[in-house]
Amino acid sequence: MIHCFGDSWAAGAELKKGQYPFVHWVAEQVGTDYNNFGKNGSSLGIIVHTITQKLTEIKPTDLVLVVVPPDTRWYDENLGRGFFSLSMDQPGDFLKFLNYKTLEWFKYHHALFIYLIQKMLTDCGCTYIMMHNYGQISDTKKYNLNVDYDKFLSEHDLTTLLTETPYTWTNYPDQSPKALQFDSTDGPPLDIFTGKYFSGCQCHPNELGHREIARLLIQKYNDQK
Repeated sequence: MIHCFGDSWAAGAELKKGQYPFVHWVAEQVGTDYNNFGKNGSSLGIIVHTITQKLTEIKPTDLVLVVVPPDTRWYDENLGRGFFSLSMDQPGDFLKFLNYKTLEWFKYHHALFIYLIQKMLTDCGCTYIMMHNYGQISDTKKYNLNVDYDKFLSEHDLTTLLTETPYTWTNYPDQSPKALQFDSTDGPPLDIFTGKYFSGCQCHPNELGHREIARLLIQKYNDQK
């Protein structure tokens, strides 16, 4: 069995009816069934929460795939909604929560979540592969966390792997009074998502892109055996 967790890249956002995300193609190659728990807009905190809810379903023989979203997405909880994600495309709620926190706060907690995911899945005894959709994974060495970078598909993000074009992108809101009047996004500019693997989509892979991610995952999976 394969279990997939993550945000819109795991869920298969922008795919057309009858098309499938990468977990489908990995499962087809491995010859097994799969559960896709990916959900559009999920923060890493929400992904951790989902994994904890599904831990009893994960067996040592299973493969787990985890897409790590941007570190400035966060989450909140209340009686009416339970746990829910907050991102920069919800400027009012997000900036109220932000309350002038620095980028360091986000990097630190992002690193904690990555470590926690790895610890939980290691304790399950399963095989797992993590990947990040855009940006760079923060260097966690200064936090003294035993993060295993070999468990990531690549040191490069999925966008770079699919476009073969390095880019620089800072995902952190400008908290100046003028900037707070405007909506923000939690991903790179749309003109980054170019080439055959993004053709027909705005900011997510098309099915050909998902097939390419699956190919890379199968290669990594075979290397881990």
